[in-house]
Amino acid sequence: MRLKTDENLSAEMVGLLRARGFDVTTVREEGLSGAPDNLVARAAAAESRALLTLDLGFGSPAVASTIPSGVVVLRLRHQAIDNQVQSAARLADHLDARDPAGEVWLLQEDRLRIHRHSPG
Repeated sequence: MRLKTDENLSAEMVGLLRARGFDVTTVREEGLSGAPDNLVARAAAAESRALLTLDLGFGSPAVASTIPSGVVVLRLRHQAIDNQVQSAARLADHLDARDPAGEVWLLQEDRLRIHRHSPG
């Protein structure tokens, strides 16, 4: 599965996802740090990648519908690196079982909520 991580996610989280076999690119690696959300969304869509982020704005219908491969928003009480890595392990299990295309996933420490969106 192809994923793009937003600039607010740790390198350790990216490393875990790559170790689990996911094809991950990062906003930082592509020189998009600080870029407006619409450019990040377009990059994810152009590369057919689901976007992983801490930014709830990407979960809005207007933005999520522009990313057909899906959006995963991590809604973590604590955004420390170790909590991101633990969440990445749980996320990888969910991604192994289901493709987020056409959906917005809200991943919290204790649950995953899934919302369908209409393609833009």
